[in-house]
Amino acid sequence: MMINTFQKSTHKRKKDKLIKLKLQENVECYICGSTQQLHNHHCIFGKGNRAVSDKYGLTLYICLTHHAEIHKNKTLRKEIANYAKGEFIKQYSISEYMRIFEGVYKC
Repeated sequence: MMINTFQKSTHKRKKDKLIKLKLQENVECYICGSTQQLHNHHCIFGKGNRAVSDKYGLTLYICLTHHAEIHKNKTLRKEIANYAKGEFIKQYSISEYMRIFEGVYKC
């Protein structure tokens, strides 16, 4: 008779508490303060990152004019991504950022 020395662990790993960040206090364009024609801009976007941006609250209100500008202007896009990255790191850590957004905006 074989004795099973491997037993399933009854200890469940406690999941880390997700904290959804709030990058803005007011519902207005992050760039100009307009309250007209606002879009919810995902600060970290690209393949698979929009959903993760939503999950962690890495979104900003941006008016239609500036939303189009962000997607055309690499410098502005990186500036906003860096802001979101900094806020994420304050709450979590750089290693957690790298784990989740590996290879995104290495800046």
